Amino acid sequence: EMKGMIEQPRKPVDVILAADIICQREDAIAAAKTIHDALVPPSEGRCGGVAYIVCADSGHRFGVEIFASECEGIGLDVKTNKVAELYDGKLL
Repeated sequence: EMKGMIEQPRKPVDVILAADIICQREDAIAAAKTIHDALVPPSEGRCGGVAYIVCADSGHRFGVEIFASECEGIGLDVKTNKVAELYDGKLL
């Protein structure tokens, strides 16, 4: 809850798209919790929601190195890819 703001409950979502959301360790922790709380949970016969997050590496953003483990620690399934490997390391 932010100071002076009234929190409004929202329905969980099927997809989250986010980029450049982590600049420090606290951001990684908060982002993992927010993603977990905002996604539709898995249910019988149905997959849960999915989040696609693009982050710089830990050499450029502090906290990125703990993001995956924070997500896994609260029950999210994590798959990672290095963007450079997706386009053979060539700059676009």
